[in-house]
Amino acid sequence: MKLLRETDQYEVLQGGSLAVGGILKGIPEYPLWASFIPLYAGGQIGIVSSTCGEKITWIKPKGMNLYVADRCLLVCVSRDDLVASGFDGTSSVIKIDGEKYISRLLKVGDSLNKVPNEWDDFLDAIGTEDDDLLHWKDVCFWGQEEVETMAGRYVLRGGREARYAAQGKSNYKDVHIGFRPVLVRLDEFGEIYENPAVPANMDPDEPNEEDKGCRYCMGRAAWAFRCDVRIDTSDYMPKDIPVPVKFCPNCGRKLR
Repeated sequence: MKLLRETDQYEVLQGGSLAVGGILKGIPEYPLWASFIPLYAGGQIGIVSSTCGEKITWIKPKGMNLYVADRCLLVCVSRDDLVASGFDGTSSVIKIDGEKYISRLLKVGDSLNKVPNEWDDFLDAIGTEDDDLLHWKDVCFWGQEEVETMAGRYVLRGGREARYAAQGKSNYKDVHIGFRPVLVRLDEFGEIYENPAVPANMDPDEPNEEDKGCRYCMGRAAWAFRCDVRIDTSDYMPKDIPVPVKFCPNCGRKLR
């Protein structure tokens, strides 16, 4: 992912492209319903790694493993269409710039009274509902959950206000209903990545020699953690740059 800018509360990044039926699609510059957002006309929908396609912009709250698309990418697409393309949260594992992610729909709450959920937590975390950043105006998007009291109907968010909630049948299509994907980063073992953190009870100046059975760092030292950057050495051979770290990104053990 390419970092475009950041604030104290969130990062704006770009990476990955939209493909429908194996064809790369443009990203809507003015995402106001069907006049500017591509209409879905059938075919497998996916987020793919691409060197030539237009890149999707993502908003990531700091401290959260959640990359939310900053706009709807398609309209006239039903929730059934999205689930058929794997956006049920379990099967769409993709790779962008060498990192693995699950691509899925947001969890938006299973009732219309906006119970705690990813979308509201996301808005709280970034500290703004600015439409210039999030492009929620005039187009709502499908969420994962079925309405608690209405079988066969699913929650939609956005459209009138950032936190507005509505509902629709899973096969319903409209120019004001769209697809806003979210990514969740996976670690090298294919599990959901946890942001590195030092346990509160750990003195950062005192080494903890126990490996705690952590499969991420067990038997590894600080020098064993490397970044993805490669350089050309004096003999023009590519070489990984070792990046020493102080603590295991998974369990917090201090590394030597």
